[in-house]
Amino acid sequence: MKKEKVLKDKRLIDYLNNRGIKTQEELRSFLNPSLVQLNNPFLLDGINSACQIIKEGLKINQKFVIVGDYDCDGIMASTILYQYFASQNAQVKVYIPNRFDDGYGLSNDLIDQIISEFDPNILITVDLGISCVNEVDYLNKKGVKVIVTDHHEPQSVLPDCVIVDPKVKSNYPCNYLCGAGVAFKLVSALAGNQFANKFLDVVSIATIGDIVPLLGENRVIASVGLDKINNGEFSLKSLKFMFDELGLERVNSSDVYLKIVPKINASGRMDNAQKVFNYLNLCNEKDFNNSLAEILADNAIRLDKINEAMESVDLALEKEIKSKSKILCVKGDYHQGVLGIIASRIVSDYNLPAIVFAKTKEGTLKASGRSCLGLNLHELISKHKDLCLHFGGHKMAIGLEIKEELYDKFVSAIKNDLTNFEFDKDESDKVDIFIKPSDINKKFIDEVNLLAPFGCDNPKPNFGLAVNSVMTKNLSSKSDEHLKLVFENNPNVVYFYGKKDQTLLSSNASKIISLDLDLNYFKGNESAQAIVKKVIIKEPLSLNDDEFALASKAVLLAKSINKHFDLNSAKKDDFCAKSGKKTLIIAQSNDDVSVLKGFKTDDFIISTSQHKGIQNEILIKSRIENFDELFSCFDRVILLSAFSQTKQNDGENVSVLNKIENYKISETKEKCALIYSALFKNEIRLNFDSIFNYINEV
Repeated sequence: MKKEKVLKDKRLIDYLNNRGIKTQEELRSFLNPSLVQLNNPFLLDGINSACQIIKEGLKINQKFVIVGDYDCDGIMASTILYQYFASQNAQVKVYIPNRFDDGYGLSNDLIDQIISEFDPNILITVDLGISCVNEVDYLNKKGVKVIVTDHHEPQSVLPDCVIVDPKVKSNYPCNYLCGAGVAFKLVSALAGNQFANKFLDVVSIATIGDIVPLLGENRVIASVGLDKINNGEFSLKSLKFMFDELGLERVNSSDVYLKIVPKINASGRMDNAQKVFNYLNLCNEKDFNNSLAEILADNAIRLDKINEAMESVDLALEKEIKSKSKILCVKGDYHQGVLGIIASRIVSDYNLPAIVFAKTKEGTLKASGRSCLGLNLHELISKHKDLCLHFGGHKMAIGLEIKEELYDKFVSAIKNDLTNFEFDKDESDKVDIFIKPSDINKKFIDEVNLLAPFGCDNPKPNFGLAVNSVMTKNLSSKSDEHLKLVFENNPNVVYFYGKKDQTLLSSNASKIISLDLDLNYFKGNESAQAIVKKVIIKEPLSLNDDEFALASKAVLLAKSINKHFDLNSAKKDDFCAKSGKKTLIIAQSNDDVSVLKGFKTDDFIISTSQHKGIQNEILIKSRIENFDELFSCFDRVILLSAFSQTKQNDGENVSVLNKIENYKISETKEKCALIYSALFKNEIRLNFDSIFNYINEV
């Protein structure tokens, strides 16, 4: 019998308590996901009727066609259901629509093709169909019985057929199953748990890949499925071959999401997902190598297309960013197969929901959208579904198609809806658990991993080290880009691409190092490892009143500087080291430093001590003894929001950077006070009377 997992570290117990896991029974259940926690499949509405139709069809040897979506979830759902029918020696075919030729879901043309090619008596959808009201009516008229299994949000009108979708009625305990999860429950009802549970490795990949909440039944599916994979208990020889070829000996949810799911998705994005289904269900092992090579080739093309697209996306979004839109919409000549990936990248880069549109060969626009910070994207688009030719999805991800001439109207409508919308608070910098360097050990990380698998709605705790000065050394003798942080007891703390923060780490400014903890597996050995995610300034050294007064006076010179520097035409390069000018940026707070993301900060030294113009510098609350001497060493000085109390004359073309999300250099005029060249040219004395007189004269 498997030993019960027990959590002992109080910090981790408190973390789960704050997430709502409060009682001993809740904690025990969370830490020990097992097959006994799986729900009775017959609690799903419609599943009895679906089983009856299928079993009656099997008795009289009717023909079945399974139609699955072209993503990982749909392919895995099709595989699970196909494996059941194959075990029954049924007449069954699987059709995965081509993204480019067939589009998403069912269509009358696709139905005609399926009827012509396969002549089915019963058609079963997996991971699609809940929005195909007209298409199901068309199938009914053609004399084909239909069963829709799906997990997407239902619309106001449902298809006229048997439906198995946990979101249609809310009485099922886990209404956030993925499409493969629903197919798994159908197979459980048809063949029993013993047969269905063999495929939990397949279902777990889809559950992790479709970003459904890893709670309740989904947590059990993901956990047990990962255990099967790591124990080599694969239900499909083809799946084992894939893991072996990719060199994946032991995996967690992150490995599955980043290293497996994109490759399963790639063919559907670049060519045809049917080849992935065919590969997974191959019987002849001799065909594995060539079939997998085709899939991996599609993945290489996918990566190229993403890189091509991202080069133009930021430029296309400039106007959107400047208008402070709450949802970023971009239209371009992008490959349709990577629209969702582009949208995800935009969300990651700008921390705003995004919808990416591309023109089809029919002249319409297809789009994929991704959400964040509490916006229900499906609910938003549903209000304007009358403008869509096709639309579906869930709160975090949607797909749609519109006429090109309706693009402006559609975008304007959804933006207007968000005028007064308040996003959830961004807590990406929040530290869940503070640790010490001595906590970076296998024993503690083993306890952390009791909370796994991590993913949607079950995030990994964000760990933080509160430090002042930290010594670093190069991780490799071949490069100085990556750092190893040096602590007592020599824990393995790695900062990839950390060179930009090397000076900040060694400074005496109080800071928090945000970390991810995990075990590193290499050649059969495992060791504790911490990966630095970011460095957060906590409490830099402060300016005294005299220093603040002197700095305040400097701001008043901005008008005289304006004749040398046109704020209205400022460009990003004007603020970077590559412009050939030495720049000093004075920051006063953590908020100041956080908005410097827009600057090319890798060209700047970040420090609490003064280097007097030997290079470009971000100076964090240093004790400035002589402003005159310091400022004269630089071609320009930028004062951030530390000086928001500074007195300004009415009509001055000067403002001060305040706390603003999504800071962009192109909006500098509204966001910061610039001090440009000739700050101290002995043209005036450094006192208020002289400064005011000078400003009035110019």
